[in-house]
Amino acid sequence: MTLVPESRVLLTDALRPPAGHRVDVVVGTTYSLDLTALLLAPLSFAVSEQVEGDVSRVDPIRLLEAVRRHTEHTTVFCQAGGIHVPSRYRSILTFVEDSVVEVTAPAEDAIFHPKLWALRFAGPGGAVSHRVVILSRNMTFDRSWDTALVLNEASDGAIDAAPAADFVRGLPARALRGLPADRTRQVDDLASTLATVRLAAPTPFTGGALLPIGLDGADVWPFPERAYRVLAISPFLTRQAVRALGHVADERTLVSRAESLDLLGSDALTGWKVDVLQRLVEVEPDGDVAESQPARSEFESGTAGLHAKTFVVDLPDGTSMTVTGSANLTGAPWGRSVEFGAKLTGPTAACGVASVLDGSPGVPGLSALLQDYHPATTAGVDDPAIETSYTLERFHRFLASNLPVTHVARLDDDRAQLSVSVEIPPFVPGMTRIWPVSLPDGHAQPLAPTTTWTLAHLNVTPFLVVETTAGDGDARVTRRCVLMGDLRGDVDSRRHDAIFDVLRSKQDVLRYLLFLLGDPSYDALLAEIAGSGEEGFHPESRGTRQDVALLEPLIRAIGRDDDALARVASLVEDLRAMPNGHELVPDDFDTLWDAVWQVHREARR
Repeated sequence: MTLVPESRVLLTDALRPPAGHRVDVVVGTTYSLDLTALLLAPLSFAVSEQVEGDVSRVDPIRLLEAVRRHTEHTTVFCQAGGIHVPSRYRSILTFVEDSVVEVTAPAEDAIFHPKLWALRFAGPGGAVSHRVVILSRNMTFDRSWDTALVLNEASDGAIDAAPAADFVRGLPARALRGLPADRTRQVDDLASTLATVRLAAPTPFTGGALLPIGLDGADVWPFPERAYRVLAISPFLTRQAVRALGHVADERTLVSRAESLDLLGSDALTGWKVDVLQRLVEVEPDGDVAESQPARSEFESGTAGLHAKTFVVDLPDGTSMTVTGSANLTGAPWGRSVEFGAKLTGPTAACGVASVLDGSPGVPGLSALLQDYHPATTAGVDDPAIETSYTLERFHRFLASNLPVTHVARLDDDRAQLSVSVEIPPFVPGMTRIWPVSLPDGHAQPLAPTTTWTLAHLNVTPFLVVETTAGDGDARVTRRCVLMGDLRGDVDSRRHDAIFDVLRSKQDVLRYLLFLLGDPSYDALLAEIAGSGEEGFHPESRGTRQDVALLEPLIRAIGRDDDALARVASLVEDLRAMPNGHELVPDDFDTLWDAVWQVHREARR
């Protein structure tokens, strides 16, 4: 982490395993979660190419293989009522259902807001290594300005990972529903190994500590009583927190959103030099400033603008501290809501406020992107929509926390009936609709204790969209989110159907088999097959590329990769169980596979 504005870290890069390693266990936390964005995490574990956050650009067969391979050891904890509605439902989302765990904060009316990723990688010879990633961004497609602190395991690292381990270990206790035993074991096991790890502080920092906040109810306020200079970067503010940090130093700079500063007014900002990001840098190079949607509160998710939370403090001894993570300057001390951050320390000359704002020769500082800002009023303004958004967020959190139940009844070979039971509080703040996320919103029904839909087996899902509109005039707000229902009486073939919703031809199955075998030496062959066009995949061409493509990787996998052969065996079993499965099997593959599987079994004896 350098705080150099031109330095860019993609979340997909931060999650990718080191060369020669594979992902073993992953635990992530987020306030809001986009289910489609969640698909990018397993894809990051599996491939090296950049997808720039655009799932639609990803080969669906590669995505299917990555998701199926990695979701079993990936668990993401998110705020109940904080799941975003995906722009489009994909049947592949069936496979991430078990990875998503809704949680709540211990304190009443507080939120679960940390953006922490703890990863364990397995390397050659069974050696493991760890990484801790501390973010200001949620697991969404927002294009906001955020921070990412990536801390890798190092035997001589200056940072103790034990606080992250304790935090991870405490997450299952916040879950609305009990975790399956295997997931609980994974989380505990990751916490156990992470507890003994040291993490390297990124250059130019020389030391640091991790800051878990809110799970144990303890107050956290890592700032000294007095310092020379303070830089506070926070998109959301409260008067009380701004005042508390302002006492630390006479020379202080605050970078925030114009909307947040207007809410406070200039009187609350006395003594602060106040800046905002230049409007043009808040949007993508080809974006429209007028169409960018900044969030008005930390409960909302804007698509652009400042979202980083970082505080730099120059200390009297010639060192500086940088506090970064998920916590806004909205509480002092921190501790009610659940957050996670880190405190990094280093020489002021390299890590101090001037270094961040002014940069160094050839490396522009943050000031190059800022402009002065003067709030519109001295006393601040009221935004009636904010209170409405808080009310809707609490209402949706109530619906999620009271565990909707989704009953599934099979009607025939194609259709099922899905009945959703929801506990409705005495006060409903506005007009509310609900529908399965797999259906268009034209299927929405008014919120009721029980609602029923008839849908295809492939569209059976525990994910339910709830939408509420409340308020009048400027206070009118519409909020949508996804609730998770307890799925009871599931359709047995649902995941099987989701696989073969993607694999629709022999060529699809061939490419999927190659991905299952997972040998990077076949990337060139895959590219050749992918680039051969429609004609090359036509049935008349069958029996040529397949023979070449599958023989070598299957033979290599014998004795080298039992997991890969097990994945192929599972697919073969599914194909052979399908009434029309033989129509999807590459020519002569059955004979080849039976021979390979027999050799493999004999080798295992």
